[in-house]
Amino acid sequence: YHHYRHGRYPLPNDDIEQEREYMKHVIHMQLTGGKLFNAPIAPNPQRILDLCTGTGLWPIEGKLLAPNSSAHLTRFAKLFPSAEIVGIDLSPIQPLMVPPNVRFLIDDVEDEWMDRGGYDMIHLRHSCIYLKDVDKLIANCHAHLKEGGWLEITDYCSYLRCDDGTMPEDHPPAQVAMMMHRALRGYGMNAYVINELHDKFKAAGFQNIQCRVTKTPIGAWPRDPGQREIGILFRDIVYELVGALAAKPLKTLGWDDTELEVYLASARRALWDRRVHCYANFVSWWAQK
Repeated sequence: YHHYRHGRYPLPNDDIEQEREYMKHVIHMQLTGGKLFNAPIAPNPQRILDLCTGTGLWPIEGKLLAPNSSAHLTRFAKLFPSAEIVGIDLSPIQPLMVPPNVRFLIDDVEDEWMDRGGYDMIHLRHSCIYLKDVDKLIANCHAHLKEGGWLEITDYCSYLRCDDGTMPEDHPPAQVAMMMHRALRGYGMNAYVINELHDKFKAAGFQNIQCRVTKTPIGAWPRDPGQREIGILFRDIVYELVGALAAKPLKTLGWDDTELEVYLASARRALWDRRVHCYANFVSWWAQK
């Protein structure tokens, strides 16, 4: 599962998982109009920290929007050439060839932080639900930011929603999402924690707390071509996630292996039902020290 703290993360960190992270990055850029972050950080930041960096996509590269121009490809590291950008993850899966101002550390972000701090920005995405003590992590972030520095956390809420009544109460993908919530609770994790960050930020001493929620369709049902493209990508992510959940977390719920596989197969098939207009919320929080 991982090289450091083996078994700490409840999903296998294989090639499929890394491809799923790349697809989430693509969706992130489409949902945000090419923005890698929302926080209005000060010009010329000197230190930036990316928690649970994975393959390092966020610090290394992304599709950015230049002022008064069309979208183009660039590198996040080049956006802030004077900044030291540090990425931390449990697994050594980052590329060896990186921009000179980027470096990666193998560590558990839920351990005690020995870093000297002084960060202008700390960033975390797509990993919040797999943390056991989000309050402690947010407090550590506050302690390691400069005065005026920003923390930004982005993740999906795994609760599936529908606004037009087309999703049945027993819709298998929605049921699997709730099963995931129960399974992660057994690990001390909270699949819905992204909805609770306002109070956690406030308790840690942050101010200027802001939130943006974006509906992310699941499947090819949207009429808008851009939303349909996002929906297809997200459907594929959820499809692969079902298999990853079956490998470890869902087995803790006491299901017979055969029964579980049959039910998960029905959930995968249901993802292709364009009559069901379901979505998940993509939630970003940012706040200032």
